[in-house]
Amino acid sequence: MRFTVATWNLKTTGGSKHAQVPLPSARVELLRTVLARKPAVIAVQELTPGYAAALTGVHHSLTLRPPGPFDGGNRVLGVGLLVSEYVQIEGLRLIDRAPFPERTLAADVTIGGQSIHIVAFHSLTGVDYGKAKAAQFSAIVEHLHAVHGHVVLMGDANEPQVDARDLANTKIWHGNGSGAELLFGPSPAHRLRDAWRVHLGKDIAALPDEGPLALSYRTGKTARRYDHIFVPHLWQVLEMTYDYDSALAAGSDHALLSATVDTTPSADVLLANPACPSG
Repeated sequence: MRFTVATWNLKTTGGSKHAQVPLPSARVELLRTVLARKPAVIAVQELTPGYAAALTGVHHSLTLRPPGPFDGGNRVLGVGLLVSEYVQIEGLRLIDRAPFPERTLAADVTIGGQSIHIVAFHSLTGVDYGKAKAAQFSAIVEHLHAVHGHVVLMGDANEPQVDARDLANTKIWHGNGSGAELLFGPSPAHRLRDAWRVHLGKDIAALPDEGPLALSYRTGKTARRYDHIFVPHLWQVLEMTYDYDSALAAGSDHALLSATVDTTPSADVLLANPACPSG
């Protein structure tokens, strides 16, 4: 079975006083353009109540954990899922053990009769939240361990610091705990694969040793690949893009990612992973 998933950090001004500001029209139009291609699921981050009001049919975390009357502006940022009409949502929940559960959203969906678990997330920043960032990642990986079957994970990770060509040389932002290493390190604590690395295949050899393997965000003038899609180990990635230019033109500061996958393993994948479970 083939379908497309996408993820995008919409970018908000931040702060509770901006919580009801509507999503700018350029970003609405870019999402409409993507939705017209009938992707199964689009995950969005930095979703405020005002942004959610502009997106008809969006399922989002702020309905499950609304901002409280004494919360700061950092608690008005949620994540959301936009799904096509051929996708059935069977259930939605937050990852409750995360320090900021509203920055997560887990959905059980059915696509073409196949059950798939979608996890959308938006990482905390280490500079603002310290070790809470690591705890957020630890909770996400713990959640992945508890789920049986096919899982797709996508969102804005604010990681890695160095997106090296050789995964063994990838560097995580240190000083805030090791939670991110569970997801992005050379010995990850999950069975998913980085869809972009799968898509690149042998072409990865032509990229710089220190990366980044794609541009999804800039810290100052430094290019980073902070936005990711992870898919089950045996899935094929038929096509994938990091559309930074269109997203930037629409007013965001993060690339819009799109990946078309096939849940049927190729013969090459099966030969390379003879003992790997189907998920």
